[in-house]
Amino acid sequence: MEHESQINAALARFGLARHGGAERIGAGTLNQNFIVGTQRGKRVLRCIRADQPNSAVADEHAAIAWAATHGIPVALPEPSTDPPDALSDEGLPNTCVALADRSRWAVFPFVEGRLARRGAHTEPEVAALGDMQGRLHSVLAMHPESRRATFKMLWSREHSLAALAEAERAAHSVNAADELIDAIGLQRKLLIAEPVQQPSAFAHLPCQMLHGDFHDEQVLFDAKDRIIAVLDWENFQGGARIWELVRSLAFSGLLDHPLLDTYLRGYAQHVQLSAEECASGIALWWQSRLIGTWVWTAYFVGGNQRLSPLFASTIETLNKLARSGWREATTQRFCNVAAAANARR
Repeated sequence: MEHESQINAALARFGLARHGGAERIGAGTLNQNFIVGTQRGKRVLRCIRADQPNSAVADEHAAIAWAATHGIPVALPEPSTDPPDALSDEGLPNTCVALADRSRWAVFPFVEGRLARRGAHTEPEVAALGDMQGRLHSVLAMHPESRRATFKMLWSREHSLAALAEAERAAHSVNAADELIDAIGLQRKLLIAEPVQQPSAFAHLPCQMLHGDFHDEQVLFDAKDRIIAVLDWENFQGGARIWELVRSLAFSGLLDHPLLDTYLRGYAQHVQLSAEECASGIALWWQSRLIGTWVWTAYFVGGNQRLSPLFASTIETLNKLARSGWREATTQRFCNVAAAANARR
């Protein structure tokens, strides 16, 4: 199989040997992860993306360790068995190894759990998701770097319009489906028509360290609907907490879902949100959906074929944003439900 020799070489650097096969995990759009049988049981072997600097890998692994010591269920990266004085890439933590071909690998314990089924969430699952994100925000607010966290998001309408035009040309060149070309055109039309607020309009939002990519497919549940692991911390960063909350809800298909109140009740057990923070957070999210071009440019210009599963949700969101009154109704409901969740605390 692909990466066979790399997998064996990487495992050896962690004192592990293959016992059985290696199964590539299909989830994810950027990373390459494998479930591998070893003499000490199953492990998850991750090939670190080439565009991730060593410092970011070190920060990610340190964040996982910090979260574990503060009560967050995680899968801790395992230390390599390399001697302390072994030559290594500068800045690479001892929970990651670099092979001769410059690929970098990390090993995590395999956690026996299940993913929620997006589009078919149960109420206990949604309650657990909201509670866990509230716990994360409450705990990570105490992280030493949180006191220095600021709003760093930047954007430009002109840059986004140029990127959409490039993606549209690339889509035409490969005879992409009409619905994809139409969606790119719809996003460009909406972006031209919308009054885009500058980043300074959101700089007042409360900021702290964040998981960076929390959503329903980044956690594992046990048979009793309890979350037993929060996965994939590579986007650990500072930012506005409301941004991650709204993004998580939208990405999980729960922002305009009947169980939104269940999610926010769980969240409010740990974090209280003001009405202004809620309204600004929704405005930031829907504006980011119009500004953001990553799915189109990474697929059509960058050639990342693994992004095609995101097309349906991207098109659905664009159609909602184009629907008269949807944004206003969604903003009002989110703010009302958040206020009610705070009151029940």
